[in-house]
Amino acid sequence: MTADRGIRAILFDLDGTLYDERGAMRAALAVTTAEATRTIPGFDAAIACRLYEEIGRGIWEKADLSGSGPLPPPSSMELRQRVWGALLERLGVTEAGAGERLAARYARARSAGHVLFPEAAGVLERLLVLSRSGDSFKVGLVSNGASDLQREKLDNCGLSSLLEPILISSEVGWVKPEPEIFLEGVRQCGCLPEEALFVGDSLERDISGARAAGLRAVWVNRSGEDRLPGAWAAEFVLRDLTPLPEIVACDRGATGRS
Repeated sequence: MTADRGIRAILFDLDGTLYDERGAMRAALAVTTAEATRTIPGFDAAIACRLYEEIGRGIWEKADLSGSGPLPPPSSMELRQRVWGALLERLGVTEAGAGERLAARYARARSAGHVLFPEAAGVLERLLVLSRSGDSFKVGLVSNGASDLQREKLDNCGLSSLLEPILISSEVGWVKPEPEIFLEGVRQCGCLPEEALFVGDSLERDISGARAAGLRAVWVNRSGEDRLPGAWAAEFVLRDLTPLPEIVACDRGATGRS
């Protein structure tokens, strides 16, 4: 296998790339804080919404979601209970069981509101059609996260049967940006690292990790932020996924593979 064969695999990040994580979070947060306002005296929804992302980020980032530690990685419900418990503590709410109840309500709202970005399903379909039009290439996923939550998102968004391979950090023992998780994805695709294109929204976790492993990279810069240090390593910078099938078609055409 030589390195002049063009793109032989496309590996996607999930949250913020295919799946609208922030939109789903905000919608579920609105439902949950509305219920808390009705049922918990003195609960301040506006303050809770401001605190939620700060508290949640700290708890999720500290959790070992690699699956490589001596203990099993925490489930999404365990982490959500920690978040809501810490949030209620900050608000001075001492009601027994309130954190567990709100975590469960939030989980139900998230499950009911899993949604892809508007263009994502069409882009994936075009890539799969393109793959079938000539020598096939893999379209897969590499995601950090709790296995139960990421699998639920994939199932609810109809991606479980479309993407192959699917690697989730808590299942495989590595976490982006560790090169090993990208290289395992490449191995399962049966290609060289330089024949794989990684598509993600995080410069730190996705782009730098993929480039360190020798993959090509596309940075999905949905917020339109200024080109940050390290962004130079991305071969393409997109505002959304819409141009991706054309990029892939052109690349494979240039190498005689389309």
